[in-house]
Amino acid sequence: MKIHGKYLKALSLLAAKKGLRDYLNGVYIEVKGKQAILVATDGATLGALRIDLDTEVQTAAFIFPETLLAGITTKDFVEITYDSGSATISMEQGGKVLSAKAVEGRYPDWRRTIPSVVTGEQVLSIFLKDVDKVAKACTLINDRPTRIVNVLHNGNGPCVADTKNEDFVVVISPVKEKFLSNYSRSSWVSDN
Repeated sequence: MKIHGKYLKALSLLAAKKGLRDYLNGVYIEVKGKQAILVATDGATLGALRIDLDTEVQTAAFIFPETLLAGITTKDFVEITYDSGSATISMEQGGKVLSAKAVEGRYPDWRRTIPSVVTGEQVLSIFLKDVDKVAKACTLINDRPTRIVNVLHNGNGPCVADTKNEDFVVVISPVKEKFLSNYSRSSWVSDN
């Protein structure tokens, strides 16, 4: 199957980096027919991207390892082959051929983390670093700079980032402490 390098790199921005849960250290790929869904999460931010494939592929699901992601550029397509018997992934991009074992472990049920509705109520805050990662991923996927990410708050539940792309869904978990809701201007600001 062929997947553009920019999509894999974009999702890798949302993946965990060398944590306790090794199965989050990569991009999860589900393929069925002529469609692939790429998913990545670091436990706080989750992104899922649906892409169409040029050819029909055998149904499979595997975790594309960080070691292979490091060798990908955003400039061209990556030819990916997955051997389910040996759990080996081979990739070719720009004449460079690499292979590695798929990351072991069961990937979380990512679909249940995506809310079906959002309330718009902001009860909790989110980290700016998470919004920054989403902006960088949107820039790669949408082929245009993303300077603003609208966050659709959801009370105590996960927020949804407006990616401006119906095939790219991002959920950001809020920080479990209340934001500063009783703001009043500090007295020192008014002093001359």
